[in-house]
Amino acid sequence: MCQPQRYIHPDFPTHICRLKKSLYGLRQAPHSWFSRLTDQLLQYGFVGSKSDPSLYILQTASFQLLILIYVDDIIVTGSHFKEFNKLISYLERGYPIKYLGPLSYFLGVETLHDGGDLILTQ
Repeated sequence: MCQPQRYIHPDFPTHICRLKKSLYGLRQAPHSWFSRLTDQLLQYGFVGSKSDPSLYILQTASFQLLILIYVDDIIVTGSHFKEFNKLISYLERGYPIKYLGPLSYFLGVETLHDGGDLILTQ
């Protein structure tokens, strides 16, 4: 990244700046965000799916958590509500999270909850 015109350092007029973090709106910002999130999920114990690079799975003998990432939207589901809440608390330390309630619509697919069943429609 080049120095902004109003902030050119007189001793280093052609010096290139090195960013310590990505800036919103830059082309590499989504890649940087996804990479940072992936690192945090792997540290937490998740494993990336072999069939879908945006799906992460944490499976133990007592519970399973799944995270699906699409751009800046994330679906989190699991078999144990307490572990789900622990994961959300962990993610809130590094990211501003907005909980939108139970899944109702994602990528053109509507989800309907009917008792214990989940119905997907387009």
